[in-house]
Amino acid sequence: CDDIDECATNTSKCQQICTNTIGYFLCSCNTGFKSNRTNSLLCDDIDECAINTSNCQQNCTNTIGSFLCSCYRGFNINVTNSSLCDDIDECATNTSNCQQ
Repeated sequence: CDDIDECATNTSKCQQICTNTIGYFLCSCNTGFKSNRTNSLLCDDIDECAINTSNCQQNCTNTIGSFLCSCYRGFNINVTNSSLCDDIDECATNTSNCQQ
């Protein structure tokens, strides 16, 4: 008997990743997704914000397959770690409208 590669012939119906095995195939999902509980051919988005895996210091916005961190007013995203926020020194940048 010869193995039929369901992935190569597009008969697997895997939504994202198909891995051929002898006599069958396996479906898996890209980073940021998980297998659907009722249909293993499908992948569901992981809400990293809801399950607190984003590590965003202030704000987290879920996106399809990922997430975005943002900061409150008066803060900027850290240039080396986009999960962190740095305080803006309004006095040093002359944006505080202070007289002195």
